[in-house]
Amino acid sequence: MTADDTTTRVRELSTQEVVERYNGRISKRTLDNWRSQGKGPKYVRRGGKIFYPIDLLEEWDRNSVFQSTSNYKAA
Repeated sequence: MTADDTTTRVRELSTQEVVERYNGRISKRTLDNWRSQGKGPKYVRRGGKIFYPIDLLEEWDRNSVFQSTSNYKAA
């Protein structure tokens, strides 16, 4: 792995790393389903692999905060 690869990996997470980030509360299967449905966090595809930029995960986290169920609007 080159220095450039390491820098990229710090800013982007694999699907498994996203599962670990959320302590298994979001499964790989859920992420796969969300991607096929156009839901969930935004991602990039490189060389047939899926990566989630950390800044987009943090944005998704911020946009997923609700004060009550009346604030929730299903996608």
